[in-house]
Amino acid sequence: MGMIKAIIFDFDGVIHDTFDLAYKINVEISEKKLSKDNYRDFFNGNIFERTEIDEENARKFYKLQNEAFKYLRLDDKIKINL
Repeated sequence: MGMIKAIIFDFDGVIHDTFDLAYKINVEISEKKLSKDNYRDFFNGNIFERTEIDEENARKFYKLQNEAFKYLRLDDKIKINL
């Protein structure tokens, strides 16, 4: 088993743009259907300070998001530059 050469954190979509993935999950679990523009506004500031976010939906969201992330793959061009 080889050594880990790098750990990459991608918080702003540099490696993967996950906005559409996150939006689809939100539409699936939320009773209030937001437009993409309204959903994008949630990320202006600290999303966890929003009163619309409740603990149960946050748990559902992250469970589904973590499952979806398992299927994301690095583009070959990114791999070459590592």
